Amino acid sequence: RLGLSLKKAIDLDVNHLARLGFDAFRVHMWDREISDKNGNLLQNEHLKLFDYLLFKLSQKGIKTIITPIAWWGTAWPEPDYQTPGFSSFYSKVEMITNKEARNAQKNYLKQIINHINPYNGLAYKDDPSIIALEIINEPHHPEDTSLVRQYINEMYDTLREAGFTKPIFYNISESWDDAQAKAVCNSKAEGVSFQWYPTGLVHNKMLEGNYLINVNKYKIPSEKVNGFNKKAKMVYEFDAADIGASFMYPAMARSFREAGMQFATMFAYDPVQIAWSNTEYQTHFVNLLYAPSKAISLM
Repeated sequence: RLGLSLKKAIDLDVNHLARLGFDAFRVHMWDREISDKNGNLLQNEHLKLFDYLLFKLSQKGIKTIITPIAWWGTAWPEPDYQTPGFSSFYSKVEMITNKEARNAQKNYLKQIINHINPYNGLAYKDDPSIIALEIINEPHHPEDTSLVRQYINEMYDTLREAGFTKPIFYNISESWDDAQAKAVCNSKAEGVSFQWYPTGLVHNKMLEGNYLINVNKYKIPSEKVNGFNKKAKMVYEFDAADIGASFMYPAMARSFREAGMQFATMFAYDPVQIAWSNTEYQTHFVNLLYAPSKAISLM
């Protein structure tokens, strides 16, 4: 809409991330934009820009964890439009329970990790700047926990058979309980991905006051389930949402360390070119130019 060069916009944001000293980046991919109904990878502008982003991050020494399947529509904050990808045809629970959906995901995962990034000539599975993979963003779980374990192992085996050798994570943020935890612990996935929004989301106003008590301790869900402590731990998203002050992030980092987290990424750095409007996610806001104290706090 603004008529900007998207590559130049990426350059600007990556330079900011590097200037702030960040060395980690986690991103889910809009599979609906870059796949067809059967999970075949589409070579289009979206994938080319993603390749470019990964390349620019790697040039700055920033390591990435990718989540190839997001499921969600792509137009937020505007209404979704028709997209060709496989997840357009299934509910989020069906992504786990439906055989055709699972087949499409397996086909897609094989192709995405073997996709050659034209900017460095490397397949994603061989790119040293991609350090791990999270199977799917915020899956919704069926009550039948055996299906959860089957789904994880099926996607895990697909990735391994296709040549992916790095750690594979599974996300536990949605429809979660101890029974689901056991299914994940008994799966082949090496890691579990967590989130933390200790002040809630979308208050539609700035929260005032001292919220440090909210972040004094990060309690791992289902931490007493047998086998849970043997998994690697990452925080795929966190934020002290709707707080404009700069005192929360250092305290959150301390709590993550105490909980044994090995990787944590804040949601989300507002792209410089549209940060002035904060149209992306109104409950989140960090940008070096427009919220410098928060950005330095995150640093």
